[in-house]
Amino acid sequence: MGGAIVKKKFLPKVYRNSDGPAMGGRNAFTLLEIIIMVAVIALMTAIIIPGFLRTRIGANEAAAQAALKSLSMSCERYREEQRVPSYDPADNCAGMTAADPGGISAELFAVNDREGYVFSYVSGAPVNNVVQTYDCAARPVRENMTGVRWFVIDESGVLREDADKDAVADAEDPIIQ
Repeated sequence: MGGAIVKKKFLPKVYRNSDGPAMGGRNAFTLLEIIIMVAVIALMTAIIIPGFLRTRIGANEAAAQAALKSLSMSCERYREEQRVPSYDPADNCAGMTAADPGGISAELFAVNDREGYVFSYVSGAPVNNVVQTYDCAARPVRENMTGVRWFVIDESGVLREDADKDAVADAEDPIIQ
């Protein structure tokens, strides 16, 4: 018998051409492949970004609360160091920053934001040239972007969420533990 004739089986071009480019000689992605890649990237972005923003807002709020507590302690220290115990009568602690450079930084009250919040200090009305009250507030620079909640602290040292957003510590404002 003569030699058997072996028929070449049909193989797609992709598998037959091993020394050329893969995928049948194409060097580019198809439109469908690009659309699928864009959809996957968009889906991943839609899942990741809201979580990142919530984390960032939480960190900004925690930093604002810490800064207000520190500011309250500096106000108390300033009051104790005065001959006649009194809080700083100047708005934004101008007297405190000048008298105690190590206590409060004037940058805290600068127009630019600090961790997404803007801070303010307003002294109460003096009685016999003695200021007995103050309110320190922190509000988000861009609400729902850098922070969601407003915070306020007064001479009692109790940190509160400023529910009515008036930068004044009210008894109805919820206390933050």
